[in-house]
Amino acid sequence: MAEPKASPPTADELDAKRGGLKSAETREGAAWDEAPYKAAWEAAGGDPAKVKEAVNLTETPTDYDSYIQLCKAGKFH
Repeated sequence: MAEPKASPPTADELDAKRGGLKSAETREGAAWDEAPYKAAWEAAGGDPAKVKEAVNLTETPTDYDSYIQLCKAGKFH
């Protein structure tokens, strides 16, 4: 025997459930910790090709500033 299809909840049912849900707070502008990325850059001797391989970047940075921008943008494989 086939199960009857459930209908979506009504707006009133959703409103009734809303009060029982947990609330969450979103943090905006959390500080970005550059220290581990700087350490990786220094461990690679400032060599863009080496640091690309070390942290698995999608592209080779041209200098430290472009390296940090890539890291902040999440350009990792």
